[in-house]
Amino acid sequence: MRRVGPVTFGSAHYYDLPWPTRILESLENCPVELKVTLSYFVEPYPLKGAMLDPARYRSFGLRFDLKRPRETDAEFQRRRNAEMGNRVPATEDDPNWVFGPKAIAAGSIHCDTWSGTAVELASRDQLAIYPVMGWWRDRPGQERYLDKARYALVVTLTAPEAGIDLQAEVEIAARTRIAAKSGVAINVPTRGE
Repeated sequence: MRRVGPVTFGSAHYYDLPWPTRILESLENCPVELKVTLSYFVEPYPLKGAMLDPARYRSFGLRFDLKRPRETDAEFQRRRNAEMGNRVPATEDDPNWVFGPKAIAAGSIHCDTWSGTAVELASRDQLAIYPVMGWWRDRPGQERYLDKARYALVVTLTAPEAGIDLQAEVEIAARTRIAAKSGVAINVPTRGE
């Protein structure tokens, strides 16, 4: 495969989060926390001085973004894809994150926690993982930009004051989605079975 023109970023990955929207909406102003952890391996570039600039040191970087309130899936994907280009990101800060996107930009393990009300989080049910600058992009002759990036993603949803087992509800929603996509019925036992 031969490259024509400048190297551009690849695709973002979008995940539909399998949480119980109706239950979150019914919890209304109950506090909830969404913890996102993204981990991946980068190849360091062994050039003197590269360690001072993350975009020159790492082979590539990844970031995550959560769908905004009242944003449709299509609007979220359009916004995220536009921001992946060479333009300066237009993303406004979301004050509900503990650290925010700028504070978690270093390294290859990114972890942040969103805190707010259940009803605020209910419609924010999609997460994007997208690439950022690294030395693969600046050294097109090596054709490393064709490589796929592997990563681990862990998303945790808790509602400590709700008195409800959100994990069980998420498991039911996830199994239902998997069964719908695969066409295979999955038995979900109820409590006490």
